[in-house]
Amino acid sequence: MRFWRITEFGGGGATPEIDIREELQQQHGFVHGGVLSYAADNTLTFAAALGRTLRARAEVVQAGRRRAVRVSHRP
Repeated sequence: MRFWRITEFGGGGATPEIDIREELQQQHGFVHGGVLSYAADNTLTFAAALGRTLRARAEVVQAGRRRAVRVSHRP
């Protein structure tokens, strides 16, 4: 079963979506850090990182009981 997909790609950026299942959550119900790392790693595979420095910044836009929306910026 496929649980992730790239929903936007191009212009030097990529947007992944991951379907959250129980086995992807840690003991407190949050998405496991390994899943977040997986998403970041695979997104960078699709979004070209050029130059000498890579900087990533993310902020929570909305946090609910089952989902958090965040935004990442590439300066």
